[in-house]
Amino acid sequence: MTTKTIKTVLFAGLVAALLIPFIGQQEAEASMAAPIFEGAPGQGITVTWNGEVAHTSSNWEWGTQTNWCGQSFTASGFYDTNYNKRGASHYFPDRINQICSIDNDAAGYFNLTLDKVEYTLTGDGNTTILKYNMGNSYANYKIWNDATSNSGIEYVTVKATYVHTS
Repeated sequence: MTTKTIKTVLFAGLVAALLIPFIGQQEAEASMAAPIFEGAPGQGITVTWNGEVAHTSSNWEWGTQTNWCGQSFTASGFYDTNYNKRGASHYFPDRINQICSIDNDAAGYFNLTLDKVEYTLTGDGNTTILKYNMGNSYANYKIWNDATSNSGIEYVTVKATYVHTS
């Protein structure tokens, strides 16, 4: 090989090594959006994730773990036509007792307890599951044996509701 060929191969390899991780991150971020925090001091808050999972034989989409107010929140959805299953899962704190800021209009001391977590799943070829209540469990998952479609997208929403406690 000539010196010019070696330099070209090394440069192409470097470019590929830099781009491949970013391409994967963009695809992952597009499938499960960052959670939406809504609420006000002295009241409760809701934390909502909206995501999409492709209808394939085995497809899991994990929500990026989000840290807010010193706490960690994770939600996910999945779809698997191979085993006829779809579902969602969550892992949230059961209490939040800190000074927090949701946005500039809602900053203050929060003393909150997890009241309920709801899953909503919709997609072509399936029955819509609206607000399936998982209760106040801080960590749980639910699997439905009705993943009948092999095309399209499953829309997954995981919503946690916290109530103010004194």
